[in-house]
Amino acid sequence: MISVDVGHPHIKVRNLRLVTANQIHGEMEIGPEAKTTFVYPSILIKGQPVFTAPEPFAVIRKGEVLTLFFISMEENGRAGRFRVLTNLDQDLFNQFQIIPSTTDLTIDQITPRPPYVVEGMLHIGPRLPPGDYGLTLKIGEKVVHERSGMIRIVRPNVGASGFIQGLIPVDPFHRPGDAIQFYMQGSGFIPENVYDLRGEVPGYDMGKASFTYLNATQMRVSVNSPANASAGSYGIKIANTQDAVLFEKKDIFQLVAANWIRGVQVSPPVKAGGKSVLRIIGRDFGQDLVKILRIDLDEPGITIQNLVWTDASTLTADIAVAATVRPGDYWLQLSANGKKIRPPLGSIIKVEPGN
Repeated sequence: MISVDVGHPHIKVRNLRLVTANQIHGEMEIGPEAKTTFVYPSILIKGQPVFTAPEPFAVIRKGEVLTLFFISMEENGRAGRFRVLTNLDQDLFNQFQIIPSTTDLTIDQITPRPPYVVEGMLHIGPRLPPGDYGLTLKIGEKVVHERSGMIRIVRPNVGASGFIQGLIPVDPFHRPGDAIQFYMQGSGFIPENVYDLRGEVPGYDMGKASFTYLNATQMRVSVNSPANASAGSYGIKIANTQDAVLFEKKDIFQLVAANWIRGVQVSPPVKAGGKSVLRIIGRDFGQDLVKILRIDLDEPGITIQNLVWTDASTLTADIAVAATVRPGDYWLQLSANGKKIRPPLGSIIKVEPGN
């Protein structure tokens, strides 16, 4: 019933085989005519697509470039390390060139990691005006890749030198009443910038955010959620003291209800023929949760018994695995009062080979 479609005429998935009730293995075969590209395989059941891989596989022909991207930036925002995904032998690398679109950009520290990676350092000159700039990659005299607009020089929006690039929650899931923290990422920050910034949760009064300078690329942003706030998704907005919006993102964190399950853990790891302890972790577990929580598996050789409330963030149970169970991943299907529960950290456990 199950097949895999790569969406490419010269790339095939073959030899699908059932490993466990929750795990199928296969092999991807790249034909000699396959072009350099990203591929996102899709899973089909009876010909109907049910899932597409969120992360791609890469196919790179020899002497070609798939993509080019930054992997890190210096604190002052004037230099960054980049990575090229390519396919080069030593002879091709000797002819490999990276050419900036302006002489105010310079490249050095070019390092090959054969056969698929080349890394280097890009430096931005102090007189480069705002605008979009790029890189051209050549092998000999042949252009193999161009990335226009890869470098965008912008005017500071925080003080005289700082620029906000993004905001990442320390934890995207919280209960009402929690202090919620984010890392604001950027470049050129200085300690005095904390007085230039204002932060709030649009549409709900959670008070004003506080800002803490960490280094030239990071600040910590904190807001306190009221104990009576409703469960749901919330955003955050960062502005300056003149009320100009510098950064805004919707649905950056969630307030969850009581008895919220984050995921499952087995510690120590369980082996075929062995026993261990299953932990279900989350927030504000009531002692009555053990009465309504149901745990089902597709593998009859795995048994889970004696579920008990340990504390407000943990339920524990005994897990036993028969010696006949094949090593692999197994899905715990969780439900309460007839409603399925899909924890954000998943409910997959791994069975390791027995002794």
